[in-house]
Amino acid sequence: MKSFDFIHNEMGFSHEHIVRWPNILRKRVSVLLPRCQFLQFLKRDQFDPMRANYVSPQALASTDDLTFCNTVAKVPIKMFNDFLKTL
Repeated sequence: MKSFDFIHNEMGFSHEHIVRWPNILRKRVSVLLPRCQFLQFLKRDQFDPMRANYVSPQALASTDDLTFCNTVAKVPIKMFNDFLKTL
């Protein structure tokens, strides 16, 4: 329930998106929250599929930190690790 609440209410994913990528519900909030905050910090937190630079739920949930940094955030993992130290 915590994952659903965060994904739907905080990140703004619709029920339809969650149904299309249900594996995002298996990701803990403790993993999703820092990734979402990091994307907000980078101004890349685009979760609307109709807009440019869309970040899909699958991209957030199905990767490790290195792949997330390389493919979604497009920054070195050191930058993400430094960001995590500030939380």
